[in-house]
Amino acid sequence: DYKSDKKTVSFTFDDSPNKNKTNRLVEILDKNYATATFFMIGEQMEQNKDLVSMVYNSHNEIGSHTFNHKNLKRMTLEEIKDDSQKVNDLYYSITNDTLKLFRPPYGIINNNFESSYSYVLWSLDTLDWKYRSSDYIINKVLDTIQDGDIILFHDKYDSTIKAVEELLPILYKKGYQVVSVSTLANLKNKTLEINNIY
Repeated sequence: DYKSDKKTVSFTFDDSPNKNKTNRLVEILDKNYATATFFMIGEQMEQNKDLVSMVYNSHNEIGSHTFNHKNLKRMTLEEIKDDSQKVNDLYYSITNDTLKLFRPPYGIINNNFESSYSYVLWSLDTLDWKYRSSDYIINKVLDTIQDGDIILFHDKYDSTIKAVEELLPILYKKGYQVVSVSTLANLKNKTLEINNIY
């Protein structure tokens, strides 16, 4: 059980799910009594429905990362609505559930779009896509981590998987618990409201 008086951070993974990597990550999280939020791309979900089910049934959380990772500012409202509906329908067809969280690609929000989601950005960017080095990721997290952080990773790099595997026990020893975004909000007595940005 997670405790509200402990230092708590959330691990989030963008561009999910990824064949061979997402299931490995879920195993690592599980082994370390941690959970995370996976922001999934519709196209990837379509090709890996079994992974979507596996993550969904594993105490981890799933959010939308659009259907094909387009910049929302370059899309019409109609296109954003269609994109959103497409991801939701697909998710529902796999899990019988609805998506509540959304991370816009590149962190760019289109303010004209009234969504049915809570927007989740991040407070610590590991830049794992840029450096592809597990040592870099580990040092970046350990140097800057603070209670309440939402940490951004991508679950498609081996260096990220390796970093997460090494980081979790270190953070655990430092008194941190690692949880999904919604659990973090609950533990910090925050309500994730629709159309708000966190």
